[in-house]
Amino acid sequence: MALKDNRFVVTRSIPSGTLNSTYARGCAIWRSASCTCPQSFEPPPPPPPPPVCYRNAQGMRWDGQGEMPDWLRRAVNAGQSVEFFRIG
Repeated sequence: MALKDNRFVVTRSIPSGTLNSTYARGCAIWRSASCTCPQSFEPPPPPPPPPVCYRNAQGMRWDGQGEMPDWLRRAVNAGQSVEFFRIG
């Protein structure tokens, strides 16, 4: 290849059957891979909610992710263990 007028030009000849046979092999490989796309795409289902790890007597719950809720923080500050509220 050589650069001519900002375009690449093939400077050597390619045997006439080579390009077509290469293309045909590529098409055959693509078809054999059975790459099919579904007609209608359905998004994956949402992940299940995290299990409840902590609960108090009033039924307030916390899954252990994020900031500790006020009800649990107040109980811990009053001297109660976090493990007291653990379920499961």
